[in-house]
Amino acid sequence: MKKLIVLLCALTMCLNGCTYKTTTTQTTSTEKQVEAIPKNEDYAAFLDALFIEELENDYNTFHTYVQNEADFGINRKNIEVTLGEFLADYSEKEESRDQANLEKLQSYDYESLSDEEKVIYDQIIYTYDLNKKFSDEKFKYLDCVWSGTSSSSTSLYNLFMEYSFYSKQDIEDCITLINDVPRYLNEVMDYTEEQANKGLLMIDYDNVVKGVNDIIQSKGSKNILNALSKAMDSLNLSKEEKKDYSKRIEKALEENFYPSYQTVLNRLSKVKSKIKSHTGLANLDNGKEYYQTLLQYYTGTNDNPEDIRNKLKSVAENALSIIYSSYSDKEVSTGFKNTNQIMKFLEENYTQEFPEIHLPKYNVEALSKEQEEDNIVAYYVIPAIDYEGEEKIRYNAHNSSASVDSLDFYQTLAHEGISGHMYANQYCRENFQYNIHYLLSNLGFSEGYATYVEGRSLHYLKLDKDALKCENAYMALNNAYTCLMDISVNYDGLSYKEFQKEYGDLFGNDLKDLYNTLCESPGIFMAYYYGYFTILDLRQYAQQELGDKFDNVQFNDALLRSGSVNFDIITQSIHRYIEENK
Repeated sequence: MKKLIVLLCALTMCLNGCTYKTTTTQTTSTEKQVEAIPKNEDYAAFLDALFIEELENDYNTFHTYVQNEADFGINRKNIEVTLGEFLADYSEKEESRDQANLEKLQSYDYESLSDEEKVIYDQIIYTYDLNKKFSDEKFKYLDCVWSGTSSSSTSLYNLFMEYSFYSKQDIEDCITLINDVPRYLNEVMDYTEEQANKGLLMIDYDNVVKGVNDIIQSKGSKNILNALSKAMDSLNLSKEEKKDYSKRIEKALEENFYPSYQTVLNRLSKVKSKIKSHTGLANLDNGKEYYQTLLQYYTGTNDNPEDIRNKLKSVAENALSIIYSSYSDKEVSTGFKNTNQIMKFLEENYTQEFPEIHLPKYNVEALSKEQEEDNIVAYYVIPAIDYEGEEKIRYNAHNSSASVDSLDFYQTLAHEGISGHMYANQYCRENFQYNIHYLLSNLGFSEGYATYVEGRSLHYLKLDKDALKCENAYMALNNAYTCLMDISVNYDGLSYKEFQKEYGDLFGNDLKDLYNTLCESPGIFMAYYYGYFTILDLRQYAQQELGDKFDNVQFNDALLRSGSVNFDIITQSIHRYIEENK
């Protein structure tokens, strides 16, 4: 929680797990040059230095965001090639550095800054404030690192399955990282054992073991080796060079990667007897306070749990009313036969609602068997800031909503692709001027926005109005109740028996898996769903204020122009849009 960025989002049931980032060129969404706004040169130099500092402090951040480091003034020799510390304490040195950066930031005259400079200023302060809250020692062992939405073992596996090579040095670094896996996973298990000793380990042991075993068994199919070998094709290597690198990668996997997963299994078996029955954060020491901090982090707002609950109840009641008045049992199908048809359709229709941009090259592929966790629907893979190659969207072909002609699958590709994460990524490339802006991220907005895109994408389909209203109402109802359940479990502290009694009539007799997911991943659903409802509120407000002057494309342009930041900043952008168009 110490960085300005969020590298990976949780991959959750009924959610599209995603990764979000942006890049830099100097064309706007209307193909005009970005307006040349005079920069405060000292402030610009400070932001550039902060960007370099962030990337030089963490190898994975550096490799994720930068292809050609020399173009950014980054010295690769300053970066230690490591997977990082699993549980890095907020050291006095880091706290001192952050405080110095904060004081320097606040020394600038805020009113003299451009709109983008103010956005960066506000979001950095917001992020530093959250970092300080999360660094509190009393929260240290309240996270579940083996949840179905963000398992430590699967995250490492995915890191190497999706790894990119931009130079020979990247291959050398990747080998170093593979050899660092034993240290990293030992730190994960140290945390897990200490959590168990404190009576705070809540995991689905059988599912965790199955996931680790699947990765060990994947050794036979050489999935990681094949993926990394394919990634080498982007470099002009001779056959001998590629063969040599492949041998070294295979050796590192054989000697360090797969044996580390076996060690994880052995150590997990020793804590099995200490696993605690699932319960919400509210029932743990400091858990309720931690949950409230998570809500701020995931929603991008300062709304308290009671306000959120009241808002969600209102949404659910309204959705039910719409469903009762426009219900149809007719099965709705898009008629699409494959992913290419869906993506082409989205490309041809997104300008009805969103600003036109230069869409990147991309490919859409199914996940490997080992990546197909039950809660993973799909994700978009982060490209480097200066990357110009083919971008990647991955989906779980065996997920229950993966039928190609279903509305769910269509919306999944909209969420990850157009006009969701991939589109937003490219939009920012064409509008941002500062590199540091690309590192700022707020899950409440980025996931809320992509969920909002799911609903807007339905308008391109030739559905009758009642069917469209009904589909959006079902989406709102499901989203609202998921968040209400999250509050019930982690803020109110409902036991499973109480949870089943409260929600069983609506959602069935066996809600155990859902209850356990909410306990393991408190607040994550809020990023998708409460963020989505917050955007809908802003849209409704703009429509009321502007009437016939409201424009879909202009509103969505205002929604996107600040990037992935907290909703106070997004709201300011919407207010400017309203004032400019009254």
